Amino acid sequence: MLSNCLSGLQNDLRLTDHQYSVALTVTFISYVIVEFPATLFLKKIGPNILLPTLIIIWGIITTLQGFVKSYSGLIAARILKQRLERDRPVLFEENERFSFSEVFACLKSPHVLLNSLSLFMTGTVDFSLAYFQPTIVNSLGYSAVRSQLLTIPPSVVSFIVMLGTGFISDRFQARGLTACGCALTSMTGFLIFYVTKPQQTSLKYASLFFSVAGSYSLVPPLQTWQANNSEGHYRRATAIILGACVGNLGGILSTWLFPLSQKPEYHTGTSLNLAFSIAVFVTTLFNLFWLRRLNFNKRKYRDQILSKYQVKEGASGESELNEKKRAHRELGDQHPDFIYAY
Repeated sequence: MLSNCLSGLQNDLRLTDHQYSVALTVTFISYVIVEFPATLFLKKIGPNILLPTLIIIWGIITTLQGFVKSYSGLIAARILKQRLERDRPVLFEENERFSFSEVFACLKSPHVLLNSLSLFMTGTVDFSLAYFQPTIVNSLGYSAVRSQLLTIPPSVVSFIVMLGTGFISDRFQARGLTACGCALTSMTGFLIFYVTKPQQTSLKYASLFFSVAGSYSLVPPLQTWQANNSEGHYRRATAIILGACVGNLGGILSTWLFPLSQKPEYHTGTSLNLAFSIAVFVTTLFNLFWLRRLNFNKRKYRDQILSKYQVKEGASGESELNEKKRAHRELGDQHPDFIYAY
C-alpha cells in the first residue's frame, strides 16, 4: 500500500491523509476480528477445504484491487483481502478436546499478558516501518523508485540479524535476553533518527538499519516465548493467537503515526516508536525476572501445589497414574515439572 502511495495511488484516488490511514486501519481491524475465531473453529471445516479455498479467493481479490477507482472501493478491497489472509489459522492436534477453561486460564496468566503487551508495542513499531519505510526514505529527498530500492538494504540486514538472533535464542534458550538485545538495537535506530537534523540524510538513512533490524527481529523470540511458556494445546494456541491479535491491534495504531504532513522528521511516529522500544525492553526484562521467580516458587512449594492430586496410601498404580495425568492437564504450565523458559 505505501509503495503504491509513492507511485501515485493516493493522488489517483484523491485521498486525504486521513482517508489513506483509514484504508490501512481497516486491514488490521479485519485481522483482529477474524483471526481468533477462525483458529479456534478450524476443525469444524477442515484445513484441506478451508485453506485452498481462501488462497484462491484471496488471489482473485488481490488482482481485482488493481481496478479500484474510488475510496469506498479501496476500503472494501482491503477488508476482504485481509479478512481472507487472517482466516488461515493455527492447527490443533486432532485428539485435543476444546475447553474454554483452557482459554481463560491462558488469558489470566500474568506472563502471557506481559508478553502480549510487548507484542502489541512491537506490532506497532513493525507495521509502522513496514508500511511507511518507503515514505520515510522518500522524505529524505530521493525519488519514488529510488526510495523503494533503498528500503531493500535495511531489510536484507534485518533478515541476517533475524537469523542470527533466532539461532542464539534457540541455541541458548534465551528468548527474553535476545528480545532485550533486539529492543536496544531498535531504540538506537529511532534515537538516531529523532536527534539528527533533516539535512543529515545519510545518518537518518543509516538509522533505519538499526530500527528495522532490531524491531523485526523482536517478533520471533517474543512469539516463541509466548508458545514455550504455555502448556496444554489450547492454552498454547490461545497464547499464540493472542500474541498475533494484539500485534495487529498495534498495526491499527501504526497506520496513524506517519502522515505526509509531518515529513521529513515525523516526530510523532519516531518518538512513539522510540518510547515503545524502550517499553518493550523494560517489560521483557521484568517478565524475565518474573518467570525466574515462578520457577523458584514451583520448586519451593512443589508439595503444596500437588497436594490435591495425591492418592491415598495403598492405591493402585493406575490410580496414581491417572492423578498425575489430571495434575498435568489441570495445572498446565503451573505444574512444578513445567519449567518456564526465559
